[in-house]
Amino acid sequence: MTPERKEEIREKVRNHKIKTQMESNGIILSLLAALEEAEQRIRKLELYTKSLEFSRDSAQKMADGIKRDKGLELYEAQQTIARLESEGK
Repeated sequence: MTPERKEEIREKVRNHKIKTQMESNGIILSLLAALEEAEQRIRKLELYTKSLEFSRDSAQKMADGIKRDKGLELYEAQQTIARLESEGK
């Protein structure tokens, strides 16, 4: 094989390596961009989850307050009924 032919083959290999590296770099950059988008989506979902948990906790506190208030109203109504019944006897 002539030195020129050897050099021609070397050049083709170099060009192929450069092209392959550029394609690989493009793929890597695309994967990094996709990873960043996924991480941003995860952060947004985590915030959304925390918001839902806060809303749930607030709703539970409100429900507990209503339950307590209604329980107090019921107790007072029962006391009033008992007092009126005892006064009517």
